[in-house]
Amino acid sequence: SRDYDETLSTLRYANRAKNIHNKPRINEDPKDAMLRQYQEEISRLRNLLEDRRLGSPLKIEDISDEAQFELAKLPAHTKRDLLIQEFQEEMKKLKNLHENEKSEKEKILKQIEGIKTEYQLHIEQLNSEMEEKRQKSTSKEEILQRIEALKASMIGGEKADDKELSERRKRKKQASEKRLSAIAHVLAKIDMNEDRELLQSQYMDISQELKVKTDALRKYRHKVKSLEKEIGDIQSEFQVERNDYLETIRKLNRNTKLLSQITEKLSGTLKNECNYKDLEAIKEQAIWIEDSQKYKLPNLVVHRTKLPPPGRIHDSLTAPARLESDAESLTDDSMQNYLMQVNTFLKRL
Repeated sequence: SRDYDETLSTLRYANRAKNIHNKPRINEDPKDAMLRQYQEEISRLRNLLEDRRLGSPLKIEDISDEAQFELAKLPAHTKRDLLIQEFQEEMKKLKNLHENEKSEKEKILKQIEGIKTEYQLHIEQLNSEMEEKRQKSTSKEEILQRIEALKASMIGGEKADDKELSERRKRKKQASEKRLSAIAHVLAKIDMNEDRELLQSQYMDISQELKVKTDALRKYRHKVKSLEKEIGDIQSEFQVERNDYLETIRKLNRNTKLLSQITEKLSGTLKNECNYKDLEAIKEQAIWIEDSQKYKLPNLVVHRTKLPPPGRIHDSLTAPARLESDAESLTDDSMQNYLMQVNTFLKRL
């Protein structure tokens, strides 16, 4: 029986391995592959639970196409949350099934104990009946006494002293006793065999059913432990990725604050004629380019007031005034170059 079970189990695993068809996944992201494996595992568990209907039927609603489409649009961490929640629900159902089978196992054990008690009572009853039959059966001494009484009651001395007749009667009496004993033994054996076979058949059926349910319970217990370990691994990986995301967000916030402070410092050095003096207007005019992943900023413009020709100014100004005018012109050119460098720096960011 054990070799038969092992051979049957080996054939089942071989058939299962034969039916496995691996689908090629070209250039598949590792996270997407892991999510796909989890979804396939959940589907396989649903089919397994659908096939195992003990007591009240277990029904698990499948995910609709619309729900799967919504799931595909969600970000990766949201998908992981949903998968973790589904795993927890599946594990909860497996635990409930484990509890139900445990209670059924206890019921079966109680039924077996009841059958054993009933079997013992029946055996004791049969033994008492056999004892009564043996007590009621005619003993040899009683038969001899009857024979002697028959001899004494017979008429004629020859009949009473006829040894041949006495031996014939004795042989008939012994043959009758043997036949009666054999018939009683056969009848008792038939009754006991029928009852014993019936009880043994019931006991074997219950034992076989108990063994099947115990094996299934052991498999589900192993599956629950495996799912708990997988959930722990997913939660650990999710926590690591969450910490990475939080650290990235902190870095981006620090960079944003740094750029904001630099912008505030630079805006104070710009003249009113420069269009970058009004940062709010620049932010409204900025356009996000999806392909390059950058903002397109407006060009740096410095509005200048037109002055008379240089000759006239120099003619009408004194020497110190001409020097001051040249210095202002030089300062404006330097400021424009400085603003162009700042604009280039901001574009690189």
